[in-house]
Amino acid sequence: MPTLQLDEDKIARCIAKLREEYYAGSVIEETMDTKDFDEVAHGNLEFLKLGRWVYVPRMWFTDPTFYPDLVFSDIGRGLSTAERRYVVERILSSDQTRRIHLDTAGFDQVRQVVRDLRSSLSTGNIFPRLTLFAPIDYYVAMHMDWAREARMPLIRGNELFIDDLPVKVFWSNKYADFDDFILFGKSNCRWVVKPNVRERLAVQIFPSETQPDNMELKTQLVFNLTILNPREITLLQISQRPQT
Repeated sequence: MPTLQLDEDKIARCIAKLREEYYAGSVIEETMDTKDFDEVAHGNLEFLKLGRWVYVPRMWFTDPTFYPDLVFSDIGRGLSTAERRYVVERILSSDQTRRIHLDTAGFDQVRQVVRDLRSSLSTGNIFPRLTLFAPIDYYVAMHMDWAREARMPLIRGNELFIDDLPVKVFWSNKYADFDDFILFGKSNCRWVVKPNVRERLAVQIFPSETQPDNMELKTQLVFNLTILNPREITLLQISQRPQT
């Protein structure tokens, strides 16, 4: 018979799985100027909360034959996806971002846009770290068609190489969907988190007072996103989608 005692090791393992998947999928540290919250510097900012507060069966943590690890991994991935979706929506909603309208998105056009942004953000011989949010519809084109145009592979892992310098690439998906290419530098956006960047995801699992057969799972991110230089964020809006 399954024991009714909560397995604290299993609870800790599930929390660790959730955290692991969130941090693996989060784009914040790679794409933005991240800051730990400081009351003096950031006390006047408006902070948002992103997370989930749901019931999960208590038997997940009392029955030794049940393994809920995958569920918690999915929740962690879902949080990182929701975070990315918020970033994209904020950028797309700004009326100050630079918008370039193209019939098609070929390598030459994108290369020139990357060069222009690099030039405007560079200081001497120090080049900025750039990020490209790319529609998944262009996955094949960027790996194959652009490589034919350039006569060399351009995508290595999750980086696009323009003039031998990397641009970090993140693809859209059905949960964080967008049609435009979004190009920006790490210095264009500031992400302030409570209590700090390293411990920004709070996770709690505790017995429910109102539903004895359930536990409560609470996850929460508290943050402020400030777009510092919206005119240096470039949106490539393409009229003709690639053939699939």
